[in-house]
Amino acid sequence: MGILTGHEIRAAVVSERIFIHPFDPAQVVQVSVDLHLCPRLLAYASASGRVLDLATYEEPDRTLDIPDGGLVLVPGMLYLGATIETICAPTYAAIVAGKSSPARKGLRVEAAGLIEPGFSGSITLEIEVAVPLRVYAGWPIAQVRFETVEGLPEPYTERGTYQDQTDGPVASRSHLHKPRHA
Repeated sequence: MGILTGHEIRAAVVSERIFIHPFDPAQVVQVSVDLHLCPRLLAYASASGRVLDLATYEEPDRTLDIPDGGLVLVPGMLYLGATIETICAPTYAAIVAGKSSPARKGLRVEAAGLIEPGFSGSITLEIEVAVPLRVYAGWPIAQVRFETVEGLPEPYTERGTYQDQTDGPVASRSHLHKPRHA
């Protein structure tokens, strides 16, 4: 198993082994592709005293549209954003992480780690800030790297929960999973 280089990523996009839309070859760096923030966020406020529950669908407290002048995110909130780009990599695993430059201003971005081979859609991002921070739609906020897998992966559609999401961030569907009892 290995991580694709920028050259290999570009070749995989050209040969349609990886689909990224919209795609600009300039988004590709040494071993990853920059991903950009879509103009809508979902927000959950921790200050409200509300407790989120993995076994229940949780409606976000707010839906926020990012105006042209940006939107100030505040600490103590969980924001769900999404990438403008839709991605599909049928035979690669993808790892999404925040970018270092925004992180150095207190922006933490998590994408729940692994994007399974065969997933298709935009990537929902869990966003938190350490200090009040203005963000902008279309700004590079995360990056994705692609890793080879050994063997033929099971189709994502057989077990995947978030296939074909394209209209901005998607709230957790953890309530659809059954717990294991020890």
